[in-house]
Amino acid sequence: DAFEEIIINSPAVNLRDLRRLSWHGIPDKFRADAWQLLLGYAPTKASRRTEARRKKRKEYRRALEQHFFSGVDHSSSPDLSAEGDKAEDDKSDGDDGEDNDFRTKLRSPQSDEEEDADD
Repeated sequence: DAFEEIIINSPAVNLRDLRRLSWHGIPDKFRADAWQLLLGYAPTKASRRTEARRKKRKEYRRALEQHFFSGVDHSSSPDLSAEGDKAEDDKSDGDDGEDNDFRTKLRSPQSDEEEDADD
């Protein structure tokens, strides 16, 4: 498959070739990786992608902490820090088992309304 050759087997992705190939659609199996490459989110060099994604996830967790949880008591909350990371492999679906932890800290609008109704 041409996508596999360009994205997976190549040491460095040629973005011109990927754009040309993607013009008529990207198979589901390669869509996440292709878009990350096309948008400049992931580096074109395969040897740098795993570390770059690890760094982006760490930055994302820091942003969550800073913007949503500053001033919140974290003693009983899941660890979202970089130290809480497990070894991450280069999964294209991004499911490293920790991405959903922040949701336990966020409250839905319904839970706020229910609390107001109790008062």
